This record gives sequence, C-alpha cells and structure tokens, in this order.
Amino acid sequence: MLKQSLILAALVAMSGCDPRSPTKEAPKVSALPQPDTFRAEVLFDFERAELGGEGRKLLDELARELVASDIERLTATAHTDRIGGAAYNEELAARRAEAIRDYLVGKGVPVDLLQVEGKGAREPVTAGRCDGLGPENKQNAKLIACLRPDRRAVIEVRQRAAR
Repeated sequence: MLKQSLILAALVAMSGCDPRSPTKEAPKVSALPQPDTFRAEVLFDFERAELGGEGRKLLDELARELVASDIERLTATAHTDRIGGAAYNEELAARRAEAIRDYLVGKGVPVDLLQVEGKGAREPVTAGRCDGLGPENKQNAKLIACLRPDRRAVIEVRQRAAR
C-alpha cells in the first residue's frame, strides 16, 4: 500500500510538469549568444572609479570567456548618479570605463577589441524613484543609497558572425 501511495503521489506531483517546457536559468557569463550581444553590469561605489570585489569577479569570468571566444568588440559604457556637477560626473564616468578596459587588458583581452565611453549622469536607471529624498549632496546617505543602480557600467560583448 505504501508503494502504491508513493507512486500515486509521484504521478500527481509530476502531472503539472511538462518536460518540453523550458526552464529559466540564471544568466551566465559563459552564455555568449551567437552572434549577437551579451550584456552585463558592474556597479561602483559613490564617487569611486575602482572596481569592487563583485565587479572584479564578474570581469574575471568574462575575461576567461573572451580570451577563448572570437569577439568582434566589447563596449563598456559607464554612468554616474546625478549628485555632483556635470563635468565631474563625465570625468568620473570616463574613469570607470577606463578601469574596466584596463582590468580586461590585464587579463589578456586585446585592447583593440575594447571600446569605452563615459556618459556621466545622462542616462539614469532610477528615473524619478529617488526624488524627494532630500538635498542632492554627499551627506545625504538615503539618496546616495537610492541612486546606487545609476553608478554602473554596462558591458556589451558582440561576437563575430559565424562564417
């Protein structure tokens, strides 16, 4: 009786499963689409252009894949949050993009495949979510935390088309 109950329970549990339906997997750096692009993001600390531990980890994994792949180009577009002047944010974004380029070159990715650009605070991803959190200055920890997603670099890898 126990064996029949277990079999029945297994059949009931599996009845909602369609083995043909795809399962969602977390995106991986090793999943470079053929021949399209792969995107990843690296976040930066407030007023910093240095790569943090998570950013280095992602770039290490990406560099291993890039060295073994036939890529056409890698573009790193860096951004800042809106705190600070436009000229400062443009320069900080450029330094963030250059930090990514320098790190990848140090890991063996050919420099001629890399293109970097800093966009400053022109393309925020937080939109109006952080409005009304007080003054826009370095002392406003709540606003700085809310704007964290804007302090990013978007990395796009384009593979060569199959020949």
